[in-house]
Amino acid sequence: MPDVPALNYLSAPNRPDFLILGVQKSATTTLFDVLNGLDGFSGSSLKELHFFDSDHNYQKGVDWYLDFFSEEAGVIKFEATPSYIYMRDAPGRIHNSFGSMKFIVMLRDPVKRCFSAWNMFRGFNAHKQTAEYIYDMYIKDSNSGSREALRDLLFAEEFPSFEQCVSDDLVRRQQNDFNEEPSFVRRGFYYEQILRFLEFYSIQDFLFLEQDEFARDASVGVSRICDFLGIESSPDAECVQKTSNKGDYEGVAVEEYTETFLKLYDLYREPNQKLFSLIGKAYPWNASWLSL
Repeated sequence: MPDVPALNYLSAPNRPDFLILGVQKSATTTLFDVLNGLDGFSGSSLKELHFFDSDHNYQKGVDWYLDFFSEEAGVIKFEATPSYIYMRDAPGRIHNSFGSMKFIVMLRDPVKRCFSAWNMFRGFNAHKQTAEYIYDMYIKDSNSGSREALRDLLFAEEFPSFEQCVSDDLVRRQQNDFNEEPSFVRRGFYYEQILRFLEFYSIQDFLFLEQDEFARDASVGVSRICDFLGIESSPDAECVQKTSNKGDYEGVAVEEYTETFLKLYDLYREPNQKLFSLIGKAYPWNASWLSL
C-alpha cells in the first residue's frame, strides 16, 4: 500500500509552504536570509532543520518539526536544508508528511560546488573550535555512517587534498556506497537527485534558480519566486543585496587544480545536459573561467 500523507498536517497553520532543497554551497543561506527579510515571508527559526534527511530527527515526529515555524496567518513559511535534494530518503518523507509541496532549488556549477565544499571542510578542519561547532550543529544527528565519515574528515590530523577527496568520492560512487558522505563529487549529479523527487512530485512543483544569476541580480530571483508562489512581488531593494556565508579561499591556488577541474567537467557533462533538458534551461557551466 502506498504511503498516505498524515491528514492532520495537510492544513496545519505552521505547515511550510515551500522548501529550499539545495544545493549545498550554492548560496542557500543568502536566499534564506533574503526571503526572511521580506514582508510576507517567515523562515523557520533555525535555517537548516535536517528533519527529512536525518533518521534521528525524523523519528521525533512532524510536531517537533512544525515547532520551528510561525503560526502567524497570512505569511509564507519555509525552511532551507540543502542536503534534502541529495539524501535518498528525503523525497518520500516529505511527501509522506505533507503530500503536496513546492520546492526551490538553487543550482550551481557542480565543479565549482565540489571545490567550494572541499574548501569549506578544509576551513572547518583548520580550526578545532569551528570543527566542534559544525559537528554539534549539523553532523551529530546525521545517520550513523555519514556521521562517522564526516567526523573523521572534520577532525583529520592532515586534511586530504582536493584531488584525494575527488578520487575517494568517485570510488564511492562506482561502488554504489550506501553511505552518503563524504559527498564532494556525488552531490553534483543534480539530474538523478531531481528524478527521485519526481517519483512523488511534478516538475511544475519546482522553481530552479542559479547561484551566479542570483548573485548578479537577486531582485529578479525574488520576483521569480513570488510568481512561482502566486503572490505579488515587491522585494525590498536593501534586503536583496545580502551575501551570507561567503567562502574564504585564502591560501588556495585554484590554478593548481586545473587537471582535476577538467576531469570533473568531463564527468558532469552528460548529466548536466540531461538536467538542462529536464528543467528547460541551460547554464554556462564549463571550464572557461580557468586559466588554461
